This record gives sequence, structure tokens and C-alpha cells, in this order.
Amino acid sequence: MKREDNGLGRITGVDRVERVRQLQKERGWNDSELADRAGLQRSTVARWGETTISDPSIEKVCKAFGITVDAFYLLELEKLEDIRVLERWRKLPEPFKEFYDKIGDLLEEVTKKL
Repeated sequence: MKREDNGLGRITGVDRVERVRQLQKERGWNDSELADRAGLQRSTVARWGETTISDPSIEKVCKAFGITVDAFYLLELEKLEDIRVLERWRKLPEPFKEFYDKIGDLLEEVTKKL
């Protein structure tokens, strides 16, 4: 996918369609199944190759995929597993985040020495 050159790491327009298709493929969903799960008309989903996806449709699609809209737009995290890990980390209480950050730092140091 193309990154919009605005420094925000967010995708828009045609890239939205590519991202939805990527997530669809990961789940093995066809357009009809996505439309049903997202509460959209099947013809709407089928036309996304010719048109872009509106913000309200993105919200519905994200809900169907079980991800947040923010996670949908993160380009650095290509795999859904990574997105889910990040979302779980964000829900942790602050002391746990600090603990996991320290462990991550230690692992990086050990890895450099190997």
C-alpha cells in the first residue's frame, strides 16, 4: 500500500480499498460475507474497486473485522496479529506497560550481544 506523504502514517482513498481487501483475504471472506457482517449492501462492497470507501463504511467494516479504526490505518503493522497485540497493550494499566517496556529493552540489549 502507498503511504500518504503527510508524516502521519495513514492511508486514504484507493489505499483504503486495498487495506479492506487485505483484511478480507486474511479471513477468507468474500464481498457478500463482508457486507453481511458489516451491515452494508453487497453492491456497495462490490463497487469499492471503482470508488473509495466512506468513513461511516470504514467504521462498520472495522467493527466487522474486530479492529479499531486507528488499527485499520496503521501501516507499520501489516499483520492482524500485530494489531491485536498493540490493542491489548494499550489496554494495560500503566505499571504493566512500563514493566513490558523494560523487558523489551533488556531483550534488545541481550540480542545485540549475541
